[in-house]
Amino acid sequence: MPVTARHGYRVRHTVLGDQDVAEAERIAQTLKGEGWMHANRSYVMRAAMVCLTDSLRGKSPEDVVRFFIFIERARRQRPAAGPTQNRVIG
Repeated sequence: MPVTARHGYRVRHTVLGDQDVAEAERIAQTLKGEGWMHANRSYVMRAAMVCLTDSLRGKSPEDVVRFFIFIERARRQRPAAGPTQNRVIG
């Protein structure tokens, strides 16, 4: 059962690869380094959800599936950064 956090957010557990967690942390640290003191991994993931929502708003179910097929193909074509493990954050 999700725990209700302040400001209407709920705590959700999400499985991410180590590389994804490291990238979210890198982005958060970059923002903090530029003076965005409230930046953290959760903030970065919420911003990513806004981008995803904006990209898929108004799309047909077929277009949504095509979007994820494209993302998956692009991910597979990237060179591997070494072995990754899945981590649960939240």
